[in-house]
Amino acid sequence: MTNDFNLYYKIISVTKNILITTIKLYITHIYYKLLQIYIILVKRPSYNGKLTYLGTKYGGWFVPLNLLNQDSICYSFGIGEDVSFDISLIEQINCYVYGFDPTPRSIEFVHAQFSTKFPKFIFHPIGIWSADEEMKFYEPKISEHVSHSITNLQNTKNYFIANCKKLSTIMKELNHSSINLLKMDVEGAEMFVIPNIIEESIQIDIINVELDRPFSFRKVLKLIKQMENEYTLIKMNFWDLTFISNRFV
Repeated sequence: MTNDFNLYYKIISVTKNILITTIKLYITHIYYKLLQIYIILVKRPSYNGKLTYLGTKYGGWFVPLNLLNQDSICYSFGIGEDVSFDISLIEQINCYVYGFDPTPRSIEFVHAQFSTKFPKFIFHPIGIWSADEEMKFYEPKISEHVSHSITNLQNTKNYFIANCKKLSTIMKELNHSSINLLKMDVEGAEMFVIPNIIEESIQIDIINVELDRPFSFRKVLKLIKQMENEYTLIKMNFWDLTFISNRFV
């Protein structure tokens, strides 16, 4: 009887987890479709230039290459263990790409694989945030995954502490007054970093940003509205968004 009960309990638990996961995926899909409808019907992107996809299916982004040249300054936050986008930028444009990631595995990966092969890829082991301070980076639930989150997207307990800086602080230290391309795959920190960028009126030509879940539809719309005076959303590749400065629209 006890064995039968344990088996029954396991079946119920597995079924419940599958159901919860399915519901979450369904809600995420609806959320994405609503955002797509809002962008198409309300925002009506007016950029007709060519967009080129750079990088792997996992780590790539759509970019208007015509807005970049060999003198462009490109910042890439959230390197992880995939620099395909960054290397593609260097190969296509022959510009400098400054990579940033404080995750230990990412630091090890970059130093082992790419530190000497691509001299125009310059790596800094720091994070981006809305203030200059040390922050906790919470681990992912799946240990094989590399990305850690300041906002603790996956509600885990273990973390490491790393130095983080505002974008304006980093630019000042690197002697850059403006940026031609900013890419952010920063596991939720974008919702705090972008308002700081807008507040400080930092000049950026192209912004590639991944919107990480879970953030409410209202918060995402608020973020897009905060950006619309300076930027136009020209591409949605699921949760990877490409914005360009309104100067080019």
